[in-house]
Amino acid sequence: MKNKQKVLHARVSEELYDKISQKAKKHRVTISNFVRSLIEDYSELSGDVFEIIDDKIREHLKKKKEEVLAYHPIILGKNTACYICDKKLIKGENANIAFFEKSSRKIVVCDDCRKNDRN
Repeated sequence: MKNKQKVLHARVSEELYDKISQKAKKHRVTISNFVRSLIEDYSELSGDVFEIIDDKIREHLKKKKEEVLAYHPIILGKNTACYICDKKLIKGENANIAFFEKSSRKIVVCDDCRKNDRN
């Protein structure tokens, strides 16, 4: 059985289309193949970059450089993971949102990590 491929349409400015067209010609590929390659490369690269950033943030939080101002208990509306320990959290479970003292950033934290922060 053949793998069915999906078609993706996107609107771009004329200027961007011209840039993409020129790059595709330079690499001697169709515009479609050029854009597909860009998306595939970006998807792989961005996944790696986001993992590195997540690891850095977890490391930063463990070192307590940024103080948590408050925690607010929540019931999860979707599956996610604790930002500190990466424990899988399931939709419907209790969790907490951490609010930071000097930042507008918020993260989801499991009950264990919230309790450990109080010690």
